[in-house]
Amino acid sequence: MTQNITVQEVIATLWAVLAFIPVFVCTGYLTGWCSDVLGFRQRSLIERLFWSIPLSFAVAAIFAILIGKFISLSAASFLILATAPLCLGLLVREWSQSRRSERPLNIGLRPLGPTAILIALFWIALVVVSLVDIQKGTNLYASLFSLDHSARVAWTASALRTGVPPDNPLYYFRQPAPLRNYYFWYVVCAVVSRFSGLPARAVMTASCAWSGFALAAVIGLYLKHFLHAGARLRKQFLIAIGLLCVTGLDICANAVDILILHKPLTMDLEWWSVESVYSWYSSLFWVPHHVAGLVCCFFAFLLAWNAPSSPNPARATFIANVILIGAALASSFGYSIFVTFGFFLVMLAWAAWQLLIERNSPRSVVTIAAGGILSLVLLVPFLLELAHNQANPGGGSVSGGGSAAGHLFTLAVREMIPPEPLLQHEPLRQLAIAHPQSARNIAKLILLVPSYIIEFGFYLVVLLIYLIPSWRADRRPGRNRTPLTPAQRSLLFIVLVTLPIISFVRSTVLKGNDFGWRAAMILQLPLLLLASELIAAWGAESRTAVAPPPLRRPLHALLQLTLLIGLISTASNIFMVRFAFPLVESGYRAQKSPLAGSLAHNAYISWLGYDHLDRAIPPDAIVQFAPLEPGMLQSSIQAEDVNHQVAMQFDADGCGVGAGGDPTGCPAMRADIPPLFRYGTAQQALAACRKHSIQYLAANIYDPAWHDPASWVWKLNPVVADPEFRALDCR
Repeated sequence: MTQNITVQEVIATLWAVLAFIPVFVCTGYLTGWCSDVLGFRQRSLIERLFWSIPLSFAVAAIFAILIGKFISLSAASFLILATAPLCLGLLVREWSQSRRSERPLNIGLRPLGPTAILIALFWIALVVVSLVDIQKGTNLYASLFSLDHSARVAWTASALRTGVPPDNPLYYFRQPAPLRNYYFWYVVCAVVSRFSGLPARAVMTASCAWSGFALAAVIGLYLKHFLHAGARLRKQFLIAIGLLCVTGLDICANAVDILILHKPLTMDLEWWSVESVYSWYSSLFWVPHHVAGLVCCFFAFLLAWNAPSSPNPARATFIANVILIGAALASSFGYSIFVTFGFFLVMLAWAAWQLLIERNSPRSVVTIAAGGILSLVLLVPFLLELAHNQANPGGGSVSGGGSAAGHLFTLAVREMIPPEPLLQHEPLRQLAIAHPQSARNIAKLILLVPSYIIEFGFYLVVLLIYLIPSWRADRRPGRNRTPLTPAQRSLLFIVLVTLPIISFVRSTVLKGNDFGWRAAMILQLPLLLLASELIAAWGAESRTAVAPPPLRRPLHALLQLTLLIGLISTASNIFMVRFAFPLVESGYRAQKSPLAGSLAHNAYISWLGYDHLDRAIPPDAIVQFAPLEPGMLQSSIQAEDVNHQVAMQFDADGCGVGAGGDPTGCPAMRADIPPLFRYGTAQQALAACRKHSIQYLAANIYDPAWHDPASWVWKLNPVVADPEFRALDCR
């Protein structure tokens, strides 16, 4: 009887969404109650929920890291799980008091609460549909996101096995190597997996849902406590949530590539650009930990911003704010070094602007600076790990081996539209002959303008409306021009400072510009908030009998057009990313390629085979599958399912050492291990296993050695002997 893998994954993911409540709600609720941050105890239950989620993101990670490192991961799991009954006790106590006083408990759900609940349920459904494997017979169709999620699932499983810091599960030379990247998100997921007993993959999938909830919560808090939306708060919140579905003009760029430039369709529609500005959908699914870092950074900024207007300006309140900001920035650094570094640069500029230009009270600047200093203290153990290990804390993607040395960041012009066609025309063609690098940089600089127009689309129009007073204001006789509020000016300042940072600073630890990709969110969130302000304000004006100003109609039409294209681009990409693997398979079949059917069936037999293997061998056993080149889909399938330490992931320079380990062992492993899966006797397999500390070899029907009756696949003792998957004991 065929096992229904999709149903199992859906059920496990839904349970995992609930299992995150102690981590990402209860931890923050207790923190808010104890600190009474911005009058937490006097808020409605719904607003407390909005505070609790980002508070949890700020506190839970650094708490789990410190307890996990100095005591154990189990201790961190127990203490975090204990917050659930404590929260329940507080709620029961408050409910009892409200009954005795005959005052109803302030829930705060209406008038738009049911709509928000439906949106939350829709979001969970989208997470499930986008990320779980879809089974059809003996084929299993993964999402394109598995290219990155495969390593993150392995890192989470490693944290479960080895604690804090986790070992690099995808490289082993002589001894375990500590994971050399920002691993806080994976430890938090491991905490959930530890106390819930749910698989690491289901927990990682569910974490994307909670990253989205945290982003929505921060948006709501900013609308109320930063922009002071007032009576239109709830409607504006729904507008802002809807704007998360709006990206740039990617569908237009893809149409040009396909119809005019005759390029093939990419599996992710945002890959038309070399260094894309990713949509919120893509960021939440590709890199939920970077979104978590963004949430913590902006939550810290919100606390600092409200410090001068705190309802209780006593020293205790200042200390509480500094502690929470310190925890938020420390957690942010462990979630995403790149977002936090970009935010640090922006805050330096913002502090100077506030003190020298705006001449505001220094309290906000002092508060966030004090929190930043505290975050460094909290991060000392993690920073010592990075200093002790050979430095490559980038480790965001696994598509390459990474760089084991060198600087984290460098100055370079961001490359979006490939500059090669422009270099073939005068005057750059002559310059490219004499000074190729200078010509290339000039071309990339010129192409930044059309690139950003395409990438930002609707949000670029919003930015221009805010920057150009004649576009924003009503300049008819007798009408007053409404100046920008201090909050709006701060958001605009963040956007304008972030734009050159992401244009001319790039990360170097991986082939891709992770810093440019992730730090772009620092300007995307303010633009989204400003866009919600604009739509809400113009919508309110349109309901009056007053005629709009002359420029309003064409600008409104341009906003509508770019918003519609942005929605279509996101919807198209949702479909494309979800069904990328089936489309690749159909292309193989159309070409009558021998690879036809291999991806989906390989995923199916690997899922079942490693599930059987996981039950048959110890958790700390070292397993080896066939290493492939980085970026190959089959490699991601294996890494996501193996759930054990492997000796090497890639048959390429580095072998997977980018996330931690001694690279000197890679050449010998490449000489001994990959050839086994093409051909090899039992004696050769045993010798390679002894030399590289491997205990079990896993093979399936897509490995050439499978089809050789004299190979080790059929001569060694099997631990798992499925019809199309075998795991052999080579100790």
